[in-house]
Amino acid sequence: MRALHNLFEKFLADFIRICKILPQDLRRSTRRVFVCVVFLAVLEIGTILSISFLAVSIAAPEKLREFGAVAHLLRIFPWLDALCEDQRLFALLVASSVVALTAAKNAMTAFVNLGSARLGERISLFAGETVFRDYLYSPYINHLAGDSQAIFQALSWRRNLGEMVVGLMTVYTYAAITLSMAVALLLVTPGAVLLVILAVALTAGALYRGLKGRLDRAGAGAAEYEREETRATMNAMRGIRETLIHRRQEAFFGKFRAACLNGMKDRAFLRMAPAIPTWTLETVGFLMIPVTLWAMYALQDASMARITGVLTMIMLVSWRVLPLLNRSLSIFVSLHAIRHFALDCLARVETALAAPAPEPPEPDPDFTLSRDIAFAGVCFRYPGAEADCLRGLTFTIPRGARLGVIGRSGAGKSSMAAILSGLVEPTSGAVLVDGLPLSPAGLAAYCLRVGYVPQTPYILAGTLAENVAFSRWGSPWDEERVKTVCRMAELDIAETRGADAIVGADGTGLSGGQAQRLSIARALYAGPSVLILDEATSSLDTGLEAAIMNTIFALPQSITTIIIAHRLSTVERCDTLLWIDEGALVASGPPEAVLPEYRAFLDGGAANPPR
Repeated sequence: MRALHNLFEKFLADFIRICKILPQDLRRSTRRVFVCVVFLAVLEIGTILSISFLAVSIAAPEKLREFGAVAHLLRIFPWLDALCEDQRLFALLVASSVVALTAAKNAMTAFVNLGSARLGERISLFAGETVFRDYLYSPYINHLAGDSQAIFQALSWRRNLGEMVVGLMTVYTYAAITLSMAVALLLVTPGAVLLVILAVALTAGALYRGLKGRLDRAGAGAAEYEREETRATMNAMRGIRETLIHRRQEAFFGKFRAACLNGMKDRAFLRMAPAIPTWTLETVGFLMIPVTLWAMYALQDASMARITGVLTMIMLVSWRVLPLLNRSLSIFVSLHAIRHFALDCLARVETALAAPAPEPPEPDPDFTLSRDIAFAGVCFRYPGAEADCLRGLTFTIPRGARLGVIGRSGAGKSSMAAILSGLVEPTSGAVLVDGLPLSPAGLAAYCLRVGYVPQTPYILAGTLAENVAFSRWGSPWDEERVKTVCRMAELDIAETRGADAIVGADGTGLSGGQAQRLSIARALYAGPSVLILDEATSSLDTGLEAAIMNTIFALPQSITTIIIAHRLSTVERCDTLLWIDEGALVASGPPEAVLPEYRAFLDGGAANPPR
């Protein structure tokens, strides 16, 4: 008993913890549903007592006058006293009252179950919105921790949080119902169970036929919306870098929320539907009592003794108390099964609410890049790292320049590109645009002018045009512009398969070179002022790379291009080269001055470059 008491206390603590994070409207809804559940419990007890009253009216009607409540009722309504003279009519009236009360109880059960299901869905939606919005709007530096899988799990487990709230309310309420009815049963005399096999079988068959089509449609709809939710979340998670650069958070968030809302109705029905046969068959079972009484009274003129022998009191213990007890226990077991998942999601929601991601500032409409971009003593260190990966970088990139960045793997080139793209900010030092540091609004405007081509491109499942026009994802794209930038990037499938060609997730159906060219076309579609190619042509053969680089170098002089490459032929035509090693600037200048020294360093196999 002590262990059971501790278990109830633990679940009560979980319930209070969950309610604390809910907004006011959901708290009010939770209280309303709980009041309805308590009212349903009263109806359950009233139904059981009415059945007991029916049993007494059949077996020993003369004892009814001994109950104080009955005697008082007969004094108020004398016609009832006259009706009691004919025991058969009185039993018929009581049986009809039981049917009415049972129907009301079952109607209330349907209302409470639907309300509970909707409450669970709303709590699930709140948890999903909180976690996903926090993920989408968190700074890119937070995403480098690599816990995207944990975020996805929290999102997939969010419905367990709603189920836990509803389950806890139900298990506590039905435990109280079971205890109350067990006490009530001590005051009545149990009887036998009436089995109306034919009526129940016919009703069950009709119910199955009536529910089957609706269940199939609801199941298919719920599954499809589940897939839409997964697509929206995983596409955003895999492409969070591009999502942040192009500020497409609201587009992804809108897709996610729409899928949640559209699937809510089907999921609520699927949760409620399994209980419909129980409600209906129970009502039919009780309905057969007055029907049988009427038939024996009106058609057979049977005596009360015979009627009593045929229709005895329904065994409440087997029909009502034990099923409710089993339900309480099954819910208790279910809560154990989902508790870990629900609390994992709850922890994510609590974290997001404790330190919510700030809304990104609106881009500065007056922002311009007219002169240059400069690094002034820039240092950068990743969270948890012991040393800086960039150390005191100072250089200037004139507007329209072609800058090449070279260095060994791990030298800090991609970290520098992340800062240049606006995804992360320096740990110390500053990035200056036209001689001034970027304000939050200026940084937002700057990011919109960046085209970023990573070494490993992000490809979402969808059409070629959707991928190329990713910077406007969620909005209509310009088909002619898609074709133009595809030609610029030498992406031939736009001509052979069309802009509506289906592309699989992660570039399924594309070669490595095609995926890379698609990424370049995407960057060009954004109409960038700054184009960053981070090993963007590493997977292409030299002939195709030369063709694409011809396109890059033929871009308007208003576009500043930063080319990070291991293949030195890629940067030979740049205006200026930066040689980075161990996060520090080794040398800078025209390719003809820097490349010979860099090649000699590589050929010599020296551990450290000359300083």
